[in-house]
Order: sequence, then C-alpha cells, then structure tokens
Amino acid sequence: MASQSAQATGEIADLVEEIQQETQQVVKAMEFVTQLEGTFLVEEARSLLSQISQASLKTNKLVEAIAIAAAEQFQDSQKVEITRGEVVEIAQKTSVSAKNVSQSFEQLLTVSRELQSSVGKFKIS
Repeated sequence: MASQSAQATGEIADLVEEIQQETQQVVKAMEFVTQLEGTFLVEEARSLLSQISQASLKTNKLVEAIAIAAAEQFQDSQKVEITRGEVVEIAQKTSVSAKNVSQSFEQLLTVSRELQSSVGKFKIS
C-alpha cells in the first residue's frame, strides 16, 4: 500500500507539474494575445488620430476659404457702397441740371411770348 501511495503521489506530482506547465503556457499565450490586442489598439488609435488630423486640416482649409470669401464680400460691399454714393451724386447733379434746363425753358418760353407779342405789334398790311 505504501508503494501504491508513493506511486499515486508521484503520479499526482507529475499531474501537478503538467498542470503548472500548461498553466504557464496559457499565461504566456494570454500575455501574447494581450500584447497583440495592445498593438492593435495602438494601431487603431494611430489610424483614428490620423483621420482626426486630416479632418482638422480640411476644416482649416474650409475656414481659410470662408475667411477669404468674407474678405472679398466685404471689399465688394465697399465697392457697392462707393458706387451707390456715386449714383446718388450723379442723381443729384442730374436733378440740378434738370432744374436748370427747366428754368432755361421757362425763360425761353417767356422770351418767346415776349417776341410773339412784339411781332404781333408790327402787323404788315
């Protein structure tokens, strides 16, 4: 019985050692998988950061384009304001000229009436 006990103890010791070796292999495999997952996560994070960087660059370009367009619109609005001022000035000058022409016609009409009246006095018989 002692020999069977010793033999069983030896078998148990062998089984324990085998289980320990298999456990170590599992731990190593899990560490390897963890490293692979970590590497994958790093690569995924790098990819996402790259996408964010590209989106940021596109956003910057869009903001620059908007700023340029806004500056151009501001310049155009200034030109429109200057042109509007010129149109107002021309309209005022035209109004003054129209009044002058109207006054000249009124004077011409008065002179014409006077001339007609004067001609009426000299009837040729």
